[in-house]
Amino acid sequence: MDGFSFLFSLYSLLLGLAVAHVITGFADSWVDRASTAPGTSTILLGLLILLRAAGQWTSFWEGRDSLTMDPWMVLICLGMALPYIFIGRVMFPRVDARYACADDYYMENRRALMTALLIPTCISFASNIVVQDVAFLQAPLFITVKYVLPLAIPLALIFAGRPLWHRAGLGVLTICAVALMFP
Repeated sequence: MDGFSFLFSLYSLLLGLAVAHVITGFADSWVDRASTAPGTSTILLGLLILLRAAGQWTSFWEGRDSLTMDPWMVLICLGMALPYIFIGRVMFPRVDARYACADDYYMENRRALMTALLIPTCISFASNIVVQDVAFLQAPLFITVKYVLPLAIPLALIFAGRPLWHRAGLGVLTICAVALMFP
């Protein structure tokens, strides 16, 4: 097994856990829909995590010729994937919690969720600066969609107390994730 195969296996396992948590959360929400209404923010956050995981797999595959196995790459993989696992696990209320709407639970936990959402973007930005120097900063639209909005929106949503702002912000982030997958 070469270094890339090991890293890709590790990263796939971790991102697969995040995807599994989100899908399991959606399934549990469906089963519990009579007592807890699904929330728009929760659905958008779940969709965002699924799209970001798919985007991460895609970009990791695209870098297969230049990625090597070393301790820093393992740490980067952990730093990029573990927040998504955390979000996938925490974003849905437990069945026995009895919230009227999943968005009520989301709003109570928005600070932790949005802080976790910032971590992969920060790690990606820092690792790209180390690997590519500042050369990747030459495409302003790409930088805005990949880094500026994914950093600014969750940071703002940590402090925003209105569900409408969260729906709008998560909607924009979801559109950014789709745009990055299909350049």
